[in-house]
Amino acid sequence: MKKKILAMVSVFALLLALLAGTSLAAGGNGSGGGKGGGGGTGDGSGGGVSPLEVASVQVDGVDLEGATVSGSGTVVITFSRGMTDNVAANSEKITLSGPNGAVAVEAVAGSEKHEMDLVVSDLPAGDYILTIGADIMANNGNTLGTDYVVRFTAAGSDSGSSAVSERFTDVASDAWYCASVQWAVDEGIVNGVDEDTFDPDGAATRAMVVTMLWRLAGEPAAAGSDFADVTGDAWYAGAVGWAASGGVVNGMSANTFAPDAEVTREQLAAILYRYAQTQGEGFTGAWAFPLNYSDAAEVSDWAYEPLCWMTMNGVIQGMDGGVLAPGANATRAQITAMFMRFTEAIAK
Repeated sequence: MKKKILAMVSVFALLLALLAGTSLAAGGNGSGGGKGGGGGTGDGSGGGVSPLEVASVQVDGVDLEGATVSGSGTVVITFSRGMTDNVAANSEKITLSGPNGAVAVEAVAGSEKHEMDLVVSDLPAGDYILTIGADIMANNGNTLGTDYVVRFTAAGSDSGSSAVSERFTDVASDAWYCASVQWAVDEGIVNGVDEDTFDPDGAATRAMVVTMLWRLAGEPAAAGSDFADVTGDAWYAGAVGWAASGGVVNGMSANTFAPDAEVTREQLAAILYRYAQTQGEGFTGAWAFPLNYSDAAEVSDWAYEPLCWMTMNGVIQGMDGGVLAPGANATRAQITAMFMRFTEAIAK
């Protein structure tokens, strides 16, 4: 009897061993509960480590999205996973763009391991877009996977309506463009490149000019454009969409706008002239006006009529040496002067 019991125990043990071996074989390649499959913890794709997410983006405890904030402060970005191991690399994956283009930013480790702090200062008034890149990486190697975009408005400094010769260190009270810069800043159609610099001799871009005109028109709503180089979250997207839909601006090709390209004097004349036509201005019927400049032959065919009208109305004036310089790039100081004169011309 004892031998039979021992035999039964041996058989039972053998069955258990066989079952255990089958289980080990099933789990040995990671297809069951092992690394990388089903419920493993190898890459976080199953029931293991959670993926990286943005929990909040705040300034002074208030959500940044849609907020109007001062031009200086600390943006606290809170993630779902620790970030302290990758702060230096991740700071390059956070971008900020505003009314004057890209703004240099640097992210630093926050007070908590899940946080990154973005310190901003002296932002000119206007709309901004903060983009946290899809490839930003947590300590565990996980990334966001898609860009996280936050839109907000900076109120700028309290000195926005003060004399520009006092606010900007590079705008002298006796400079020929001081009055037009003052007008443009007071009208809210242009800002300095930072809190105390206007950069009057700096280049004006196509995006900047269209945005100034859009603001002058009251920032009307419009659908997005079809230009491949104008993304929906660009700070100038609304302005380009409005200008393109109304025939105020054309692309540099069928599907490109070239927002960062410097605008020439004749391009600016054409853009302003098309807008003037939407306001019932411009030449009608038969007309003739001489361009009495030594370089008039250099004017492009498509810009001849706009330049004639702009010159006749005093919007665009000649340069030193009695030249029109149609192909020369317009400076920031020049466009404020042209915009001011243009506004006066269409108001007559």
